[in-house]
Amino acid sequence: MRKICQKTMMALCLWFGFAVSAADAQVLVEQGKIKVSLEPGQKVADTLTIHNTGSDAADLNLYFEDFRYVEPFLGKKDFFSAGTVDHSCSPWINFYPQTVHLPPFAQKKINFTINTPSDASGGYYCVLFMEKTIVDGSAGAGGEGSKAGLTILSRVGTLFFVETNARIKKVSVGGVKADGKTISGTLTNQGDVTLVITPLFYIINSSSGVPVDRGELEKLYVPAGSTAGFALKSSSEISDGQYLAVLTFDLEDGVSAVSEIEFQKKGPLYTVISAK
Repeated sequence: MRKICQKTMMALCLWFGFAVSAADAQVLVEQGKIKVSLEPGQKVADTLTIHNTGSDAADLNLYFEDFRYVEPFLGKKDFFSAGTVDHSCSPWINFYPQTVHLPPFAQKKINFTINTPSDASGGYYCVLFMEKTIVDGSAGAGGEGSKAGLTILSRVGTLFFVETNARIKKVSVGGVKADGKTISGTLTNQGDVTLVITPLFYIINSSSGVPVDRGELEKLYVPAGSTAGFALKSSSEISDGQYLAVLTFDLEDGVSAVSEIEFQKKGPLYTVISAK
């Protein structure tokens, strides 16, 4: 039963988008991501909620870090000290309390305020970590997993995406080519916010107009000015002929970009005719 509970809690943690130790999966945060769109100079206040789903009490330290999505921009992040990464919003956000004691099966609300500077433009990001620690002298100073004499057992986090209302969401598609039965290309973020992109596609027979395949490609997390790759491979066997692949890149907030790729299938190979 204990193993089943641990697996269930790990699944919930993955759903909300944060990391937790499998051996101590009892702290959950309802809001894995907080995204707000504000005018420069605007101030907002809100709360997030932490839950202790275990039978042991949990003591948490709360602190900010900056993060940046890294290539190939499939969701992996690097973390940095708060306020050290370009377009960090951690200096703008105040929260209370900074330490939390959670009794078994209890919950706690964390209050926070966001004070957007008057010269803000585009997107700004950080993560609020809630870390459970214990004193452990065995790691030693500088030992792996140690932090000022404390050994990290687990931490959960809430990502903050703070964007101005006048943000720019724009992408360009390039480098489209065929390799065997795979059509690939690049997607460049030409805007001023980090884009969470869901690529959707459908393929139709150019002669008959009949759809032959549709689906969703892997989600992309592309910072402003960065370029990510995408690859389209039909999940169904299609006969020789000419086809049109329509890719819709959902950029969230009701914004999308569309690219059309004409290609030909002959035998086992695809050949790109045009892309726009």
